[in-house]
Amino acid sequence: PPFLRLTKTIDPRTDRLNFGKAMIYPALAAPFVRLFDLNGFLVLHVLLLAVVFACGYAFLAVHSRPAPALLFTLAFVGASVVPVYLVFLMPDYFNFVTVFVAYFFWLYKEVTTPRSPVLRGAWSDCLAAVLLGIATYSKPTHAPLVVPFVLLLWWRRQFWKGIVVGLVFTVVAGGLYGANALTTGEFNYQGGDRKTFYGTFPFQQGRGDIWNAKTDLFTTNDSDAESVLAPSEFAGRFSRNVWYFLVGRHFGFVPYFFPGFIAVLAWAWSRDRLVPWKL
Repeated sequence: PPFLRLTKTIDPRTDRLNFGKAMIYPALAAPFVRLFDLNGFLVLHVLLLAVVFACGYAFLAVHSRPAPALLFTLAFVGASVVPVYLVFLMPDYFNFVTVFVAYFFWLYKEVTTPRSPVLRGAWSDCLAAVLLGIATYSKPTHAPLVVPFVLLLWWRRQFWKGIVVGLVFTVVAGGLYGANALTTGEFNYQGGDRKTFYGTFPFQQGRGDIWNAKTDLFTTNDSDAESVLAPSEFAGRFSRNVWYFLVGRHFGFVPYFFPGFIAVLAWAWSRDRLVPWKL
């Protein structure tokens, strides 16, 4: 049992390719591209930017005057790398917006009593879990972002709510990976062999055996796990990764997202930093 065998074979079709990224961002952008061609991506990004501004301002305006709340919201987005990604036709900007709005749904009720039932209680918790599940499917490294959410509920002895949030998150992320497996044969949309096409879309110049016609082959997941996870390598790799994260080999958190760095410093200086939801 369960008498199930999974067999991987080479796709005999040479007139099609599987998209080597998460499908959630293209699915969201598809209607806009249908209406506005490639400019549809920019239209979508501008609309998502408006959502971020609305959420950020609404959150800050609860305990701040309108002008400072608006100023920091503008700086939080404008004085960072976000405007650069706004014009990229890539899912990075979508990931940023998804996580931002998810945390708004989670934390807005911590600073005020929302009028809308959608922003109160179980509805907002489930919506936040859904968005974090989508973000995790789009990029698996977002998965730890749901942990503080669940831990806060358990800290308040709301154990069933924490379990429900965890289940919603798992079902959404797992369901999207399952959908990817049903359509492409791979749970990992970046697994196996991949090729990158620059300048034009793969089938823009015609059809046929596009895979073998152009570009170089890339193989993912080719790191040696034994050497990467060796205890002797841990300290060196960890210190380099901390440096890369904060400053970066070329860029890092501080130059890329300076307002966020300032917000972390303000949190560390604040007397309220030990409030459970702010931890």
